[in-house]
Amino acid sequence: MALVALFWFRVADPYATASRPYRVVDVRREHGDAATVELAADGHDGLHFEPGQFARLRLTDRPFGLDDHPFTLSSSAERPSRPAFT
Repeated sequence: MALVALFWFRVADPYATASRPYRVVDVRREHGDAATVELAADGHDGLHFEPGQFARLRLTDRPFGLDDHPFTLSSSAERPSRPAFT
């Protein structure tokens, strides 16, 4: 079971997410030290999610790196092609 989990998180999941890229379309300053980053799906329908869910973001130049980070989605679930994170 440990080998399956290792394969999933180090090979299968990064490969699947690398084939569904996004591009940054807007960065807005919010109150305090916060910022909102809005993405756009690049060649696919986007991420279908429920309110309160999070996504792990990773830079495209290192799809198999260990430096992805979880962020809560702050945009409407009715616009899956334009997710935003604050």
